[in-house]
Amino acid sequence: MTVILRRLMMAGAALVAGLSLAAETNILSFAYTTSLAADASTPDPFLRKLNDGYWANSAADGVKYGDNVAVTVDLGRRMQLSKVDVYTFTVAGGSPLSTLGVALECGNDNVTWIPLGALSAVSNGLFSGSAFYANARYLRLACAKGSVAGQSLAEIVVSGSSAGASGLSAFSYTTSMPYNSAHPDGTLSKLSDGSWTNAGTQSVQYGPNTASLVDTADPSKCVASNVVVTTTLNSVRTLQRAHLYAFRSTGAGSYATTRVTLSNSLDGIAWTCAGVQTNYESSFPGYYTPNSIRFDFTLPNVEARYLAFACEKISNTNIVRQLLGEIQIYEAPLASPLGDPLAFTYVFSKAPSVHVDKTECPKLTDGTWESNTRNAVRVYGDFSVTADLGAPRYVAGTDLLCWSNVFTQEAGAYGTGRVVVYGGLETNNMSQVADITSWSSAWPYHHAVTFTNLPYARYLRLDAYRCTDTESTTNTAQILGELTIYRPPSAVVGALPVEVTNAIPSAGFEAEQIPDGDSATMIVKGGTTNGWTFSYANSANYAGFQRNNSPVSTNYVNTGYYLRYIAPEGKQTAVLMGSGSMETQISVATNGTHALQFQLNSTVISSTTENGGYDFRVRLDGVDKAVVTVAQLTNTLRQVLLPNVAAGAHTLRFEGVNSKGVTWGALIDNLKLKRFEMTAEQALPQGRGLVFVADSMTPLALDYVGSILIKEFWQEGVLMPPAKYSALTSPTVFEGPGALRYDRGTRFTVL
Repeated sequence: MTVILRRLMMAGAALVAGLSLAAETNILSFAYTTSLAADASTPDPFLRKLNDGYWANSAADGVKYGDNVAVTVDLGRRMQLSKVDVYTFTVAGGSPLSTLGVALECGNDNVTWIPLGALSAVSNGLFSGSAFYANARYLRLACAKGSVAGQSLAEIVVSGSSAGASGLSAFSYTTSMPYNSAHPDGTLSKLSDGSWTNAGTQSVQYGPNTASLVDTADPSKCVASNVVVTTTLNSVRTLQRAHLYAFRSTGAGSYATTRVTLSNSLDGIAWTCAGVQTNYESSFPGYYTPNSIRFDFTLPNVEARYLAFACEKISNTNIVRQLLGEIQIYEAPLASPLGDPLAFTYVFSKAPSVHVDKTECPKLTDGTWESNTRNAVRVYGDFSVTADLGAPRYVAGTDLLCWSNVFTQEAGAYGTGRVVVYGGLETNNMSQVADITSWSSAWPYHHAVTFTNLPYARYLRLDAYRCTDTESTTNTAQILGELTIYRPPSAVVGALPVEVTNAIPSAGFEAEQIPDGDSATMIVKGGTTNGWTFSYANSANYAGFQRNNSPVSTNYVNTGYYLRYIAPEGKQTAVLMGSGSMETQISVATNGTHALQFQLNSTVISSTTENGGYDFRVRLDGVDKAVVTVAQLTNTLRQVLLPNVAAGAHTLRFEGVNSKGVTWGALIDNLKLKRFEMTAEQALPQGRGLVFVADSMTPLALDYVGSILIKEFWQEGVLMPPAKYSALTSPTVFEGPGALRYDRGTRFTVL
């Protein structure tokens, strides 16, 4: 195998942890086929039951197979994988059905496959794997039956990185029943206007206010048990997902949508069911709408022009209406998916006038933009933002989030109408690379662009021009929330990480059991226990470990109920509060790229008025590896990459930052050290044209037996002569005898 190695200036330090788009999801759409037909008792005629969002009932939601079955998933285009979950039923109608294991492979042509390893058996029939660092269009999941009778698959959930462009599609719509005048929709635009934050002014009502007003002779006052909203796109599109927002209140005479069935069509005559949802999301940061809910549909990359949303009212007889807020339809963008975000610093051409940016925590890169005051920067007039990437890089696109004039209680109008992007190797010599005059119609107003010519630049300057409101006055200010700059996408092929056993002492914090008792005795604060050293300064700044149902593990949410935290492993977790710290010695068996995985939750949140999340550093041998932010109320899996770790003992430390000064902290459990590696047997079958790429965001180790000839070897911009290279000749690129390792911005192309 001949390999070209080129060092591209594309790497950068990891962006602030916790970066995500509000009300977005990283669950990928896909279509699938199976090597076996479904059992007659659980038909799957539309091939949708394994990705329809349902896996609650084995008879209705499961698909039974009498033997081993391979499920081939088509993501539509190459996507970077982060997690794959396969849900199975352990009991189906009393039959002893079970899945013994799931092996995962990936590929880009549906012919040649790379084995990524076996998914881990988690619990209750769930098989899961994460952090593959693999870009692929196709996945093949080999599901082995675990009983004589067969197995029952429930759901496949694939997570990863999708395109940076929003992909939001415009549409018109009609409804099966007229609106009620209490919340009218005379122009048939409320369900597509980008606003759904207020039930009183931004909803459309179907059905009367109360049961006493039901009038079967008046279509607008019939019970809204099933209003169908039919949307029409301007042409046939390849769709990825769809959302329907509704308002929900279950008191007498209120309003509630309980079930939505989505169907798709090419001609508006022949329809296919695309999914049924009764599960909904109910919290959307930044919208301040506690009674707003959303039904999510992931579509299998179908081509459609028409979608029909059949919305059913809750069965309560004292509720006879629904309030719908918004429909969003996303298509697969034509542009290539963007790569990971790049780290950068920035300066303004003029000082912000209000909501001043802070040097120690820049607002445009802090990953938070829920509020147009707390998380934003306001600048009057036109101005520029110049970003410094630290070194020349290939840049794939930018995304600037802004506010428009939606907060009418504030004096004056404001908004960003045009953004012109320039790039260059020097600040005084830049060329225009984009002119953005349109943006997404829904909050938070993305001014996004994907570059087709991949400019090579160290500096990007974004000239932001205020909107012009021709009906009243020129907007005087602009309010910015976040700036993201992306590197180009990469075709990274990786392997399932292998756990390093016995690497972390008391990794589940169960070695010393805390007995049941009163709340005061269910937390151990400070001290040295089972290989861990915990700090203690005071009741707000400490580290230790705690038992389920301790005072720090009862999460209160503003909907009025308590959520009891259950440790994901055992009954105990570590707890980190304020500026507290905890550290231990870990044992690494083999040189290479590793990852620290752990499960994370927040402690009890003492006040719903506190803003932002709790953050802490993860350090190895005194060097920062990541800043992790926790702001959720459920267990989530986090991973911190540890590239180039040598075999031996190392000091692992969690250190509280609490940059936003909240009075709650983090619960940490189930730590694991994993090693990433890829064998020659996995790489060789890919053949001509495969590109391996990794940088500081996605390091990866390739272990080969013997040596590899490098045809072109660029090291720090210098072309090296053809030769056999090793850890002795180029230690920044190669590690160990016979091992080829990725480093920051290094590219390998198989010829």
